[in-house]
Amino acid sequence: MNPHYSRLIDSQIKLAMSRAEDACELIHRGLRGRAREIFIRDLLRPFINPNFGICTGIVVDSEGRQSKQTDIIIYDKSLLPPILLTAEEGIIPCESTLATIEIKSKLTSEELKKSVINARSVKALRPQYFEPSPTSKFKSSILCCVFSYKSTRKPENESKIVQKYMRSENRKNPSQVVHIPISASCIGDSAFTYCRWYDTEDPSKQKFELVLKRPLATFLSFLSDSTTFQRAQRSPMFSGHYLQ
Repeated sequence: MNPHYSRLIDSQIKLAMSRAEDACELIHRGLRGRAREIFIRDLLRPFINPNFGICTGIVVDSEGRQSKQTDIIIYDKSLLPPILLTAEEGIIPCESTLATIEIKSKLTSEELKKSVINARSVKALRPQYFEPSPTSKFKSSILCCVFSYKSTRKPENESKIVQKYMRSENRKNPSQVVHIPISASCIGDSAFTYCRWYDTEDPSKQKFELVLKRPLATFLSFLSDSTTFQRAQRSPMFSGHYLQ
């Protein structure tokens, strides 16, 4: 770790968190949305590959399925072109989607359940990797995360609650079982939880790691590394299965 680089990052995180928390305290809905804008501009953008796009919207597949409305979608337009309705909102093919993030002011149990359901709608999509020059036969699924400025639970209980809702939703939807709907969650600059390991033969067996030292910096690093890894597995694709 470079101490100079690390200190600058910590200072930037502290300033961004202060701005966002001020916005979260305000009741006006438009100003609550300001917290999401601050997260994108001051925290996410500086860490993510500048060639990646960031927007809100829905993720779709070529068979007509679509996700629920998603707060943040990280994508690479060089893989497969998105349809941007505005500069900040679009319809993104799942093949070019690298990660999604749900942004919450306070992560209550109900908000976490909504996040699990939203992530399941992304994970249930069926990408078709029609690549002229495939870089890898193996493609990791889209990374789904949650970021909240505050939470009503202790950090060590976060992954247990996610797994509880995961099992509940899988029982309701046995034809669309999703074992890891949320791979990572971060609560402000107090705690970061991520799925460190799962059994490839039985993905329901998982191990989550709790990070309490510099958690937000670790979460942003996790996002940067994971999206770069996702992109490395894919090459530009044919778009005919979306258009014909």
